[in-house]
Amino acid sequence: ALYLQAQHHFADEEEILERYCYAHLPEQRRSHAGLLQRARRLQEMAETGQASPGSIVEFLAQDLVARHLRIVDRGFFALFDRGGD
Repeated sequence: ALYLQAQHHFADEEEILERYCYAHLPEQRRSHAGLLQRARRLQEMAETGQASPGSIVEFLAQDLVARHLRIVDRGFFALFDRGGD
């Protein structure tokens, strides 16, 4: 489920960024592909009992939120800034 949720979210995000002609969309897509690869590997490990709950939390908190959302995604926030409206 983690992989499918991330895949759906990234596809939606990329579609929106494409509509806004986001200049760094290729980098964004590469970042998403790497995260999806890690999510799939983690899901496969979880299904076979090889992933600890801590490794899943670390992926969500560190890779998705701290690194991707707070650093990579921050690059497109200005596309949607309406001056505080």
